[in-house]
Amino acid sequence: MRKIALVVAFCLVGLPASAQDKAELQKVADHFVEAYAKGDLNAVLKLYAEDASILPPQAPMAKGQSRIAEFWKGEAQRAELKQVTIVDAQPLGNDRAHVIFTTVGRTKGQSPQDFQGKGTALVQKAGSDWKMLVHVWNRNDGNQ
Repeated sequence: MRKIALVVAFCLVGLPASAQDKAELQKVADHFVEAYAKGDLNAVLKLYAEDASILPPQAPMAKGQSRIAEFWKGEAQRAELKQVTIVDAQPLGNDRAHVIFTTVGRTKGQSPQDFQGKGTALVQKAGSDWKMLVHVWNRNDGNQ
């Protein structure tokens, strides 16, 4: 019986706790929103792996830090991001997770419009930080 308890305890220690990961990833999402709102492109880029890819709505895929930076620089001129909510975070081994999220924002320009969106990301733990490897999203407002 004691052996079984030790094996179970060992297995549980080796697995990421999805509730804990979800809370950690929500903090990352909150940091993303704060950095984006401040126009802190360097802080936004630190949340991506060096070779990350983004697949934004109505825009070409961008791969790597410099192309991702170009995208977010332009996007900051077009829209505000007000909230990102982690809906689900499923562990994929010890250092990766699949994340599903929702977004709330507002377009900029002469006729600003509120929008909502949804997306998914594949993230990987790098030391004590989570980094996005792939980031895909869309908007529900029809103006994707």
